[in-house]
Amino acid sequence: MIRKLALMTVISFLAIFGSSQQPQVATEAIAVENNEIPENSAVIIRGAIVEREFVDKAGRPRGFSELYFRIAGDNYFIKFCESNVSRDELERHLDRLATSNLAGDNEIALEVEIREGLWICYSGGPIPQSRIGRYVIIHRIVASQTGN
Repeated sequence: MIRKLALMTVISFLAIFGSSQQPQVATEAIAVENNEIPENSAVIIRGAIVEREFVDKAGRPRGFSELYFRIAGDNYFIKFCESNVSRDELERHLDRLATSNLAGDNEIALEVEIREGLWICYSGGPIPQSRIGRYVIIHRIVASQTGN
């Protein structure tokens, strides 16, 4: 009787507290290559930030760059208008990492969601150039083990 009561208490505890909405921790080699990162679900993952010059559909550079999150060799556009982290905040964090990292490792851990849809931030009026596909939004920058 006591054993059953203890078992039911443990099961109830796990059911209540074990299903919290904490982000999953994914490793790029396993989760991304195997398409195991669920869309619209927050995960913490390491990758590199890549800056690329924007080129329009006609092949003309437009004078600005965009940032992408490279995970397992794939670049995901970072949609800052839906993110909790601004481009400026991310760039400041990357600058701090670069000055404190003697190894030259440009990887960063981010809590992100992978989504599918329009890449632009639309606020009315004509859409300048629509691009559709998978992109990431950043929930937060995860502190590195060195305290950065």
